[in-house]
Amino acid sequence: MLLILPIIALTFLYCIFYNLNNRNTSWRLSIISSAVIWGLIVIAITESLSWFNLIRFESLFSTWLVIDVVIIVFYFQITSQNSRVINLKQSKLSTLLLSGVGFIIVSTGLIGLVAPPNNWNSMDYHIPRVVHWIQNSSVAHYPVSYTPQLYQNPWFEYVIMHFQILSGGDYFANSVQWLSMIGCLIGVSLIAKQLEANSLGQTFATVAAATIPMGILQASSTQNDYVEAFWLVCLACYSLIIIDKGKKTTWDTYLLFGCSLGLCILTKGTAYFYILPFLIWVTLSQIKYLRFSVWKPALFVASFALVININHYLRNYFVFNSPLGEPGNYMNEILGVNVIISNILRNLALHISTPIGFSGEENGAGNLLHLLLTLTCIVIFIFRNQLKLKFPKQAGSYILTVCTTFCIFCYLVKWQPWNARLHLPFFVLLTPFLGLILSNLPRKVIHSIAIVLILSALPWVFFNRYKPVIGSNNIFQTPRIEQYFKNRPELQQPYIQAVQYLNSNQCYKVGLMMGQDTWEYPLWIIMQQYPENEYTIRHVNVFNASSVKEELPENNFKPCGLIYMYTKRSKLQKVEQIKYNNDTFVQGWDLAPVSVLMRK
Repeated sequence: MLLILPIIALTFLYCIFYNLNNRNTSWRLSIISSAVIWGLIVIAITESLSWFNLIRFESLFSTWLVIDVVIIVFYFQITSQNSRVINLKQSKLSTLLLSGVGFIIVSTGLIGLVAPPNNWNSMDYHIPRVVHWIQNSSVAHYPVSYTPQLYQNPWFEYVIMHFQILSGGDYFANSVQWLSMIGCLIGVSLIAKQLEANSLGQTFATVAAATIPMGILQASSTQNDYVEAFWLVCLACYSLIIIDKGKKTTWDTYLLFGCSLGLCILTKGTAYFYILPFLIWVTLSQIKYLRFSVWKPALFVASFALVININHYLRNYFVFNSPLGEPGNYMNEILGVNVIISNILRNLALHISTPIGFSGEENGAGNLLHLLLTLTCIVIFIFRNQLKLKFPKQAGSYILTVCTTFCIFCYLVKWQPWNARLHLPFFVLLTPFLGLILSNLPRKVIHSIAIVLILSALPWVFFNRYKPVIGSNNIFQTPRIEQYFKNRPELQQPYIQAVQYLNSNQCYKVGLMMGQDTWEYPLWIIMQQYPENEYTIRHVNVFNASSVKEELPENNFKPCGLIYMYTKRSKLQKVEQIKYNNDTFVQGWDLAPVSVLMRK
């Protein structure tokens, strides 16, 4: 129930923005703005408590309580006597379409609540970093075998950490992506309105965003692409406001633009590719009005984005000698025209699949119908004069900017089979354009297309490979502990028995040696089945840049046992004995690919 505290803050922030905005249609922009400020509050709480090693229940509860009181008091001070209502009048068919969207929202929300986090990246680094932070009472870097736990952008996991501490478990971990999906649906309808789409076009943009197959699968997961997509939607909204107002743009709009920029970067590294075209678009539009004075808002925006990310940059720099962390193998080694053409075709090919015989896998789901709609709408826009159609001047700039994000991604990022999930923000940003273009078609046509999208989305709702609603292994009948191992069921018994062995030997300080196979989160969950035992888990014998953290006095760790993972991915061989900190550990239990070694 204490999870209501951050929700109260978000709710009253919305009420404040809605009352400060005099337009009757301001509710969507008020939601976007309140979410941005709420995102900043999460960062401020996390970083300030982390500085004093105070990330624990009592401190988090007290801080959110104080913030709630301050926000509520401020709300009642600025509330006007004239209350306003949200105008949500829709046609019967539009109401039917939005009901379909509501069904998708409710269904994915329920799936995310019932099913635990279980995708591969969540087991590797998304959630393990959260439990390490909670254990350490700090988001400071720590010794770890798999360094993405440290250098990957952390805002998404900050929120999960707050939710887990306040709720006492991971039942709401998936809700961060789900809430981001709702935010995206509201945001894309607002962008469609900013592009001068009529109410039907705005409704269609919402339907199109809600029915993206990859989005449906991710909405009940702990991947972070939907969260990134939401901050990009916020950035696009403020970009259009700045471009529309020109030199009349107020500083609070620049502030919210800069904060959206910073939050997007702090969420995911691919944000750098997606934000660049929007920054160029906004800068060029401002040069038109401000000339040489454009540096003032540019510096203002950049300052806020930097302040939001500075602590994470510094943590990375002190460990990896780079604010971006450890270099990966995600960038193209060869750049050129041939590369970008090839990569565009290969990345688009990832979405050429049909719902028939699909795998329902959240790393590789294709968005075929949305891709076909996009190509069709681009053709219609190109031949708009021949078709005697008129669109606002910003429509062309918007679709060019969005398509440029995809081109930059394809130019710089190496093609991988799971790139489809990284395309989610691109498809979300496309939906306002789809709504604008298709709103010029006969109403029956656009309603028919929307209905087809909703019906085609149902298989992705019900047959999520790792969170199925229908079938003998559905999420309602499968034990929760078993669902954590959906990706690697062969590890369930070795993990359970390893923890049982440690528990039988009353060994609660446990070192981890897992190499590059840090599929560790289920271990934490199994250990939590013994609440009477207070386990401490840390990576030991680390041979990467984070080893500097292992050498610090405060990390002087004396485990009584080691969990040792020997898989092909871990690059570790099975051993009978290990040395750590002048102690010798010998094998006491083994069930491939996991051993437990106990201190002599």
